[in-house]
Amino acid sequence: MKYILAFTIFIFILFCHDINANGRVINDKEYLYQIRNNEVIVTKIYPIKDLKQIKSIKYNNDFYPQQLYVNDKFLIVLGSIYVKDKPKAKIIFCDKESFNFQKEINIDGYIVSSKKENNELFIISQYYNELFNNVTVFKINLSNTKKYHEYNYIGNVHNVYYGNNSIYIIDSFYPENKNFTTY
Repeated sequence: MKYILAFTIFIFILFCHDINANGRVINDKEYLYQIRNNEVIVTKIYPIKDLKQIKSIKYNNDFYPQQLYVNDKFLIVLGSIYVKDKPKAKIIFCDKESFNFQKEINIDGYIVSSKKENNELFIISQYYNELFNNVTVFKINLSNTKKYHEYNYIGNVHNVYYGNNSIYIIDSFYPENKNFTTY
């Protein structure tokens, strides 16, 4: 059974190691990181002969991990918490060598989308208040996590497209008047 798992992981590394996307299962050629329930499991996958689970990072029941990223310094866990019945997006930075907690940042709303490009992490979140839908675009440089930018807008998020040096946030709306003409 161990050899089948090792072969499957090898194929995963071979085809997925350069993908810079978030996910519930990611790898960095040496370790496989996966979200399971309210924990992140770290498994050593290379070399194959050393295949074993090395760490389980457990979170309490008020934090729900949703997405993972990894770079040369950090394992980054994105998830949700609720504070006074309001959703917050939480970013947790763990040291990549020791997997110890380093820092956490909270953003209003729930995570709609995220992307890591080069050494920057972008998170789009959305929340509702009594008057408006609010969108937050959050950007942090992973080389210096003390500095980050947060931009807030009134609106709604239907789709997000990441272009070269641009983020396009698309809102769908339907006019009240059903007798309209599109040109």
